[in-house]
Amino acid sequence: MRLKNFSIILLCCLISGVLNAQKGDKKHHIGLQAGMTNGVGFSYKFIPQKFGFQLSAVSFYSRKEELIQSQGASLIYVLKEYSKLETFTYLGAAYGFSNRMSKEDENLDLEQKYRDIISTGGGIGTNINLGDSFDFTFQVGVTVLTIQNTQKVFPSGGLGIFYKF
Repeated sequence: MRLKNFSIILLCCLISGVLNAQKGDKKHHIGLQAGMTNGVGFSYKFIPQKFGFQLSAVSFYSRKEELIQSQGASLIYVLKEYSKLETFTYLGAAYGFSNRMSKEDENLDLEQKYRDIISTGGGIGTNINLGDSFDFTFQVGVTVLTIQNTQKVFPSGGLGIFYKF
């Protein structure tokens, strides 16, 4: 249900972005993101001025018949803009979930069958312009990872490639 709601919100943001893209602004970004704090998957980023946000999500089945989902959201504040790059800070949270669904895993305890991972953190990043329509995003920071009710602090990072419109 969470993924469905997240997908509807992401779709509305994309439609809004396509409609606003006709103005000539390149405030909307769509692409692929992988990061501990921002989540993994297809991503939408909107940065109208100094403040913006990013949403990421993916859902797939592994070869071991395991349903894996990742959802993430981040708030972004642009620190400095240059001609070919911009630096920013971010605060984000991600939720990861896996559900073992194979016949071999039917009799497992709930703790072994389902896994939840929650990540919250922040850091700094840079968007590097790759021509007029593409950005490469690189992020570094710190995240608090909660796995099965155990919390640990880790250095974190993120990479993304985005099409701007």
